Amino acid sequence: MAVVALDTHAVVKELQAAGFSEAQAEAVTRAVRRAQDVDLSHLATKSDIQGLRMEIDGLRAGTKADLDSLRAGTKADLDSLRAGTKADIDTLRTSTKADIDTLRTSTKADIGSLRAGTKADIAELKADILKWMVGAIGVQTIAILGALVGLARVLKG
Repeated sequence: MAVVALDTHAVVKELQAAGFSEAQAEAVTRAVRRAQDVDLSHLATKSDIQGLRMEIDGLRAGTKADLDSLRAGTKADLDSLRAGTKADIDTLRTSTKADIDTLRTSTKADIGSLRAGTKADIAELKADILKWMVGAIGVQTIAILGALVGLARVLKG
């Protein structure tokens, strides 16, 4: 703003000519002079405000574009992670199923082996029992025959 010099004497004379008293004219002139001396340089002009509006609009558009880009990137990252996680789960599911099948087969083989071993142990025990029984019967038979022979000698004699 351009500063214009105020002719206070001329203003007082003009106000007196308009019907103001000298004291009133001087008071109004002082008020005008003080108002003129106020530093208005720190106030924004319409062009300053318009420039700020344009700058804010530009920043807003840039921020919106950045947010849209981040949103799209985040969505793509999430989709990628979701697909990767699904693939990992499918792989784990397949691997776990294969492990379970392997364990099932191994367990069946172990059970079959234990069953065969148990049958062999039972058969061996049966044979041992039979040997003992035949041996016991043999010893009893000999003892009975010996007792009969001894009895027969006692009766003969």
